[in-house]
Amino acid sequence: MKQPNQKEKLVFNMFKELIETDTFDEIDISAFLIYIRSLFDKPDKSIYWNLYDICDFVAHRKRDNGKTKDGIVKAIDNGYQTFSSSNRIIGYDGIEYGKWKQEWEKLGKELNINFSEKTIKNISICVLSMLQDTVFYKDRNNQTQIAVFKILQGRESIALCSTEKAPNSPYVMYFKVENISFQRKYLTIEINDPLFAKRINGELHLINEMNEIIV
Repeated sequence: MKQPNQKEKLVFNMFKELIETDTFDEIDISAFLIYIRSLFDKPDKSIYWNLYDICDFVAHRKRDNGKTKDGIVKAIDNGYQTFSSSNRIIGYDGIEYGKWKQEWEKLGKELNINFSEKTIKNISICVLSMLQDTVFYKDRNNQTQIAVFKILQGRESIALCSTEKAPNSPYVMYFKVENISFQRKYLTIEINDPLFAKRINGELHLINEMNEIIV
């Protein structure tokens, strides 16, 4: 990773305090990911495979390139065929939570930040909220919308899924956070309300535009 200058070190210390005291919200994590993106070198892409892509998502909500967009195109082109041994879709690489957690732990060692399990879970909730309604396009020369990220609710989980939004188009899971306690459940599996990760009485919650607590 690139070495931060004096100004960047000062900003970093502010992020470090928010993270280690678990007092951040969605805006803080969005800014932190943009900060991390500025420090990444090309070799870091192979080390922080998921984080690198997420940082690009935060910087560019309309995506016409990147590994996730390429995976969506492959999934559509092959008719959402899966591997015979699992439900994994051929060519589509989502984020496995275990590997995601390992990347944050490795980043913590490199930057001297303590990422607890609770902190990583809360960061994940912020990221999931940030990426809601991210739009994907065919390519830079063809700005036809091919898919969009939507948030789906499970019994005790919340997931970010891509879908073509055409009739009967399947949802393909990209990222899931488990052990979620819902304070309000929607009637449909897809949460159409825009959500935001906000602190209420010190705890991180997902709220909708009516300020109702969902998670």
